[in-house]
Amino acid sequence: MKTTPTVLRLLALATAFSSWFTAAAADLPPSGTNTISGRVRFTNVDPGILDRLGLPGDEGITAFSIFANSAEPDSLSASKYIRTDDRLGASFAMTVTANDTPLTYGLYADISLDGIADEYWTAVQQATPVTSNSPPAEVNFDECVAMLDIRFQRADGTPVAATSSRALVTETATGMWRARYLSSPAGASGSFLAVPSAIELLVSIEVDTGADLYLDRLTYLDTRVVTLACDETSPLVITIPDASDLGRIVGMANLVGEIEFPADGYLELLSRPVVKASGPANNKRYFALPGEFPDPDSDRPFALEGLVPSEPTQPWNVWVEMQFGPGYRFEYFRSPGLGEGVFNPGASVSAGAATDLANTFVMNPARLSGKITLTGPPELPGSPSALRGVTRSGDNDKNGDGIPDDSIGVYGNYGSYVNVMGVDELVPGAKLSAAGGQASVSFAGGFNPATAAVEGDYTAVVGNLDDQPGVWKLEGINLNLYSPGAPGEPYVDQSIYIQEAQPWQGPLAAGASASSDLRYGFAEVCLRIRSPLQFYYPRVVSSVGGITNIDSQGNFRSYSAYLYNASAPPYNADTATNEAVITMYLPEGTYTLLPSVSAIDPDSGVSEIRLPSLQITVVAGERLCIEDCIRLTIEPPMCTPHFGFLARANAESCDGTLTNLSLRASPLSDPSIRLGYSDIRILIGSRANLTTAHGLFPEFDGFPRALYQDILYTATALDNQGRVATRQFVAHYDLDAPVIECPADITVTSPDGAGVPVEFNVTATDNRPEPILLTIDPPSGTIFPVGATLVTCTASDLCYNTNTCSFQVIVRGPNESCALAIALTQVSPPMVSLTWDCSGALQSAPALEGPWANVADAVSPHTTAAEGTQQFFRVCATGQCGEAGATKAGLHSAITDRPVIHSGSGRAFGLDEIKAD
Repeated sequence: MKTTPTVLRLLALATAFSSWFTAAAADLPPSGTNTISGRVRFTNVDPGILDRLGLPGDEGITAFSIFANSAEPDSLSASKYIRTDDRLGASFAMTVTANDTPLTYGLYADISLDGIADEYWTAVQQATPVTSNSPPAEVNFDECVAMLDIRFQRADGTPVAATSSRALVTETATGMWRARYLSSPAGASGSFLAVPSAIELLVSIEVDTGADLYLDRLTYLDTRVVTLACDETSPLVITIPDASDLGRIVGMANLVGEIEFPADGYLELLSRPVVKASGPANNKRYFALPGEFPDPDSDRPFALEGLVPSEPTQPWNVWVEMQFGPGYRFEYFRSPGLGEGVFNPGASVSAGAATDLANTFVMNPARLSGKITLTGPPELPGSPSALRGVTRSGDNDKNGDGIPDDSIGVYGNYGSYVNVMGVDELVPGAKLSAAGGQASVSFAGGFNPATAAVEGDYTAVVGNLDDQPGVWKLEGINLNLYSPGAPGEPYVDQSIYIQEAQPWQGPLAAGASASSDLRYGFAEVCLRIRSPLQFYYPRVVSSVGGITNIDSQGNFRSYSAYLYNASAPPYNADTATNEAVITMYLPEGTYTLLPSVSAIDPDSGVSEIRLPSLQITVVAGERLCIEDCIRLTIEPPMCTPHFGFLARANAESCDGTLTNLSLRASPLSDPSIRLGYSDIRILIGSRANLTTAHGLFPEFDGFPRALYQDILYTATALDNQGRVATRQFVAHYDLDAPVIECPADITVTSPDGAGVPVEFNVTATDNRPEPILLTIDPPSGTIFPVGATLVTCTASDLCYNTNTCSFQVIVRGPNESCALAIALTQVSPPMVSLTWDCSGALQSAPALEGPWANVADAVSPHTTAAEGTQQFFRVCATGQCGEAGATKAGLHSAITDRPVIHSGSGRAFGLDEIKAD
């Protein structure tokens, strides 16, 4: 089906390879947009409410945002922020994405009141369906609100001056938020809050008293269900109990052997390391532990003061947070918590008493470590790897003291880190779990240009409650990439989290160590955005992908990747543009990308627009430039038995506008050389599908074979709308045969003269990761007949390089006891060594006819003089040394010029003068 171009036509961009093609200039496509307009206003008539919202109170509408979302399957979205001086209402007009299929948008308003102190949400309203060519839609939000008069007081009616308070109002039928305020002024004994009328509401209010979160801060929680009428003002009294008969929690804390850094905190948390507690009615209490840096490691006491006594079903949760490790070894650690999970009881607090946790939080560490390998596409001229821009906390250390600056206390660990989590499971014999524990640990290492990979390692240090063993898991890795690039080079600014579906998980006791490696292969994906409207802050947000399948290296992988944000310039309205490029690095897998922009409307306002989603599949090591209409693929190159790689490119267009498709092969070592080329050009009209012919390298076209070891394929598709898509793939032609190893000859005995099943192992390795075809004839486990059977083994790779080896399987009959070998070890005086391959007894005799006698204490190998009286030897394998049960050999042949004698099959064999039975 043909679709009208969307408001922001997404086009592919080949940044590093733009010199390989020239696209004809084309007019910008028509706007695939429409407008939804309307008003947001309060329709109240009560003078008291109007005086509070309007003048003289001036507590009404300061600003509002309109959010629009279309229905599935592809939920498009848009938003617009509007400030107003009219506290009772204002109009709006916002741009939304549209095409020739009617789209129905649901809209709601998020209204800021009293500056930004209060917030009010309207219900969702459906706009009339819109297309690119339909009349604009109109949606009006006419709200007649009620007013909650919230008051804080003691049981005797005395007002209470609160340190702060918070309120959240939800609609009981849907659970949707409808109103809230986040903080009342310090010292206020109440607050007013506008809420929707004529519906049932759940009102949750928290009131803080006391000034110091470390000492006397107390929080009281109250909930009410109300239904208010339009223009109604209703008092809501919160009774604050007296702050008396409080308890405390004391104990010791330390992660033994780690020097914990002192750090600034965030919000109410004034410092770290810190002991934190959360209790009934959302009460919180913190205790700042002294930092150890640069002092020596020590156990430190803590005391959480002024705690509300615990209720039977709500004891206090307690845990410790700290940071340690220099530079790229920096780690944020949150201990497992009391009150976390189903196995860890919380701390009970009684009025006027102290709960002593003793050494529960003195933890001797365990460690989980491993290698990290993050591999991207090979670097090419004009296209350096964005993996050079992996950012970590250790990058932010201006004073060089080894402690990350600024954000150390705010975020725990900034940038890229490995995440290790405690699991709510009990190790046999333990009574506490690692639930609530977390280690966010940076990793050492750097970018290796030779492999186009970040190569490094991490060590996560964890501790368990009461030093009992706990179960931990390697959850995933967070990556921040920032690579601004030189002009013409990719600009990358992104954050992505990769979570393993089946991560390493296991018990870790104090002093124990375990290891688990992380490796991911990335593709470079670029996205061009064009629009007739000026826009800024192009970005891809909240996108999810991953793989649960065999990857390009032939290994089963299962992980999810969460792309939080990938953005590109321009970042502000002053530098708005009509075209922009977003480049991102995605681990191998399939993704749904959600692009968005801030578009400048004709009224000079700004609409935040979410564009149509894009589904893509990427392979590790490739470069892909995409857009919303052209789909471009390269069939996986295949080896042929006589030439080189066989490859083909395919392009599909949603609107049948394709005109060109080319596929070029170049050596990765020198992309300027053209090893092969296929080009299709439609001179009249256009097509919906184009496919190149298979490209072969007959007899390698006279180029050195080494140029074909790593081949860069570049496919380029163009259409008559000026759109361009490119895709790159590095293929490897294998010039080396696998190495195959066969076992030595195998000898077995059949107890009854029938065939015997024989197991053996043949191995093959290759210099490439692709699978090896191994054939064995006859295979291991075959029933081999009596006698000697030749086993032939062949190993072939995908490029038809072959290597072989062979060995014999020898099956003896029941009377073919074993083999006896004689070798000269010394000429003067002559000495010989006798070896045999069974557990039989060695006997000797002066003549072949005997008499035979056991050689005392003889084991293989046995050394004896060659000139003694005993000239003949035999091995009795059956315990009955009759003629049928012995293998015999003449000794005197061992001192001739052919010093090796081998006997078997019930007879003695000589190489020269051997006397045989």
